[in-house]
Amino acid sequence: YGFRILPSRLAPYSFLNFDKTTWGYKLACLVGIYAVGYAISWLLSVLNRKCSWIWFIRPKSARSENP
Repeated sequence: YGFRILPSRLAPYSFLNFDKTTWGYKLACLVGIYAVGYAISWLLSVLNRKCSWIWFIRPKSARSENP
């Protein structure tokens, strides 16, 4: 057994055929992947800032009557 590399001409989808795609298309895909990752991380950081007050609330069972 071993790994076999599928030739580009046998790729099931046209966008997987790297021999036929241009550098512009490859660059656009790379930038698109980077932009989506950046947007997700930015949204998660905003959500963390909006919900950070949750981390500082102690439940009533953890509060003592005499602080």
